[in-house]
Amino acid sequence: MSSDQPAKSRIESQERSSSTDAVRHVPRSAQGKSWKEAEGLPETTAPLEELPAGVEFGENFPEPICYDPQRKVLVYRGQMFHANFTFLSTMSKDARYYHALELLFVNSSKPASPKRWWLW
Repeated sequence: MSSDQPAKSRIESQERSSSTDAVRHVPRSAQGKSWKEAEGLPETTAPLEELPAGVEFGENFPEPICYDPQRKVLVYRGQMFHANFTFLSTMSKDARYYHALELLFVNSSKPASPKRWWLW
């Protein structure tokens, strides 16, 4: 029975470390780029009358997103992944903001329209 004890503790420690790793693991897409770092990537917009109170996208914000108050649109550079969407949606419970994020998520994920080649 003493020989089973080390194996049991090893399995328990592996289970603990794997569950800890799952909590610590942040998908690469969630790390994102700042607005300036994503310069040159395609931009997707979604209408939004105003940003909800408490939501700010500063210069060093870790996502390539900004709000244009003149055009009243939320703008995202590049492709938004689910982890990015989840992170951004936790910033406010405002339904209009959430809807704008959904539009950005869906529209930034659409593939570019393929070029048509006609065969004669």
